[in-house]
Amino acid sequence: MKAAEQPTTHYIWRTRGDGKVRAAHAANNGRVFAWDNPPETGHPGEDFGCRCTAEPYYGHVINDPPIEPVYPELILIP
Repeated sequence: MKAAEQPTTHYIWRTRGDGKVRAAHAANNGRVFAWDNPPETGHPGEDFGCRCTAEPYYGHVINDPPIEPVYPELILIP
């Protein structure tokens, strides 16, 4: 995704949640990352054959490195 196409400064890493997900990508699932500070695995979809996606994150980012929400399904979008 190009910088101009990014709707937010941060995203939530999402996997397909099946048995084909790489262990390193499964570890990123539900975690919040900055577009300008990718994890060691790169951004979702960048690695060859990666089916992961970046869900826009509209919450308030307090810390860096990435945080992992305790209940990602309860993240409120203002």
